[in-house]
Amino acid sequence: MQTASLRTIGTKVQRHGIYATVMAANVDYTVLEYENFDLPPEAVSIEQLEAEFGNVLHLVRPEKPVQSLPKTLTLMQRIEINRRKEYVRVARQLSKGTKGVGGKEARKKAIDIVATKSGDKKPPSPAQLGRWSSMENTLSLGVADNILRFGRKSSKSKFEYLKPIALSVFDEYYLKGSLPGFQSTFDIFVGRVQKQNGENADYPCYATFINWIKDICPYEESKKRNGKLSTRELMRNAVDKMKTDRPLQRVEFDGLRLAIGLVDDNGNYLGMVTLILAIDCHTRCILGYCLHPGKGEPASTYIHAYRHALCPKPQGSYNPNCENDWPMFGVWEITVVDGGTGPTSLSSQSFLNTAGIPIDVVQTGAGWKKPTIERFNYTVRSNFAQHLSSYCGHDLTRVQDHTLRQKASMTPDMFRAAFEKWLLDEYHASPHSGINNKTPYQAWKEAFKDPAFAPMLPANYEQIKLPQGETRHAYISGDACHQGVQINNVRYNDIGRKLKTIGLKLRRNNEQTVVECHYSVTDISKITVVDPFTEQTFVVNAIDNDIVPRMSLAEFDAIRVKRYKNKGVGRKRTFVGSDEYKATEEAYEANPNRRDTIRRRVANVEQMAEGVRNQQAQYDEDRAKESSGTPGDAQSSASNIPKVDLSKIGGHKHD
Repeated sequence: MQTASLRTIGTKVQRHGIYATVMAANVDYTVLEYENFDLPPEAVSIEQLEAEFGNVLHLVRPEKPVQSLPKTLTLMQRIEINRRKEYVRVARQLSKGTKGVGGKEARKKAIDIVATKSGDKKPPSPAQLGRWSSMENTLSLGVADNILRFGRKSSKSKFEYLKPIALSVFDEYYLKGSLPGFQSTFDIFVGRVQKQNGENADYPCYATFINWIKDICPYEESKKRNGKLSTRELMRNAVDKMKTDRPLQRVEFDGLRLAIGLVDDNGNYLGMVTLILAIDCHTRCILGYCLHPGKGEPASTYIHAYRHALCPKPQGSYNPNCENDWPMFGVWEITVVDGGTGPTSLSSQSFLNTAGIPIDVVQTGAGWKKPTIERFNYTVRSNFAQHLSSYCGHDLTRVQDHTLRQKASMTPDMFRAAFEKWLLDEYHASPHSGINNKTPYQAWKEAFKDPAFAPMLPANYEQIKLPQGETRHAYISGDACHQGVQINNVRYNDIGRKLKTIGLKLRRNNEQTVVECHYSVTDISKITVVDPFTEQTFVVNAIDNDIVPRMSLAEFDAIRVKRYKNKGVGRKRTFVGSDEYKATEEAYEANPNRRDTIRRRVANVEQMAEGVRNQQAQYDEDRAKESSGTPGDAQSSASNIPKVDLSKIGGHKHD
């Protein structure tokens, strides 16, 4: 299954201890370009590389994005991408760093240099330049990401809540056998809606439903260009792409937001439930998931879900009260995700590349391109979440934050236990119409009943278990580099003093004591640090006593006292204004030998006001002479600046 990565240009490998990059490939051979020892490029057969894989050949985490820019860029797109890259390049040169662009003043200086040199009349702001630098560091397309990314559709049908039923019909009827007609598919859909919601239930018209299905393939445009028969074949190919004939052939990932509020053990509100789910399209088994309390889908949540799906799940790693086990794991052939920033980030794609798994990114907001996981999302809402009293409904646009906070009662551990109980003992044990009424558990067991075809573990199994997802370049603090690093207000240090050794070595070389750190927002109890001298990674644990294993960043933020929680008020100041303080001030004023400093002298407001009035009168007199054409109006503009008589401005005086 690593063959696809070995044929992907840009894949970084380590062969016989030497780093190399795939620079070209075809069906039978791959050309490797070595980075050290002045070795020439070498063409190696795929068969030989597969034999060496896991022994002398290993996939490594790439330093550069694995996704290349498309060849169909317009001229304006290329100009804008090059413009952004130039701003980032100059800013990084001025900041003397490899990843950052410095502070506000350094960014302003870089912007002035590039704008003056290129004649850019609309240069970016310092904040925008910082965002471009972050995109270059974290996203696979760098600064071109939001130029090339598909936009989410702005308008939605009022029948959005019926799309899950349409997905069921699409999955059970439209994807089976020969391609059926649109009319029969729509009739089955209407019957499903009326059976579930009543005979008088409202449903979308035929045209709306067909547009949902046609979103898989540009039907009308293709029919005009290629004809009806060719378009029907194109539709069939689009459908066949989603069909599978073996487990782990196609695995779909998606984020699901549930209107359920979570709290910690002390009752502090954490946020709304976000689940990252992984489903095997052939058996309909859930390979793994990640729970993230709060908004957004960071890259580390997807990496957590990838890792959970790849690795075995022994007894004790999930709810011990479950009657069934969880045998689903293994390396799959293709990953299907949408175009969100989490799954398309550099760290997410690098993780999959390390595991030897290719990725297929579909359009954001087009759930039809991932029909299996979208249908399971509907199952979670209707069969699991609806039974929970703290669930606030499926329409997130109508759910108010205060309602979530009022109903929030479950901790993350309670939610995990409930979800795993439902998943393993109910969903995996229920017949599924999409797999001939077998249960997902039965379909998985039958597919792997022969021990010779057991699921495979990834080659770099130990490496993928390291904390990763988010990247931060942190300073090793302390005069002797003994205090470790700090990320998200959490201090990390290692017992073996590797961080201290690295910091002292960097200081001896007159370099900044900065190291690259990788962490996950789902577990901040430890981080991964990259040794800048050897490129080796090691784990560093948190030294804060409040941090426990598996604690998420949201849980830590809930217990951490924030400085601006009460509009920036630190603490109540009771001493100033007390009788004791007033007594000390009176004693000082009564001291005849005291000598006030300038800061303690009282300003003479009357003298200052008189000086301002004299200055204004002098200015008005000079302007009157200029307007009357008196001699001297041909002098330079500098001579027309009114002179300020400093002797007339009152300053400070002694009491």
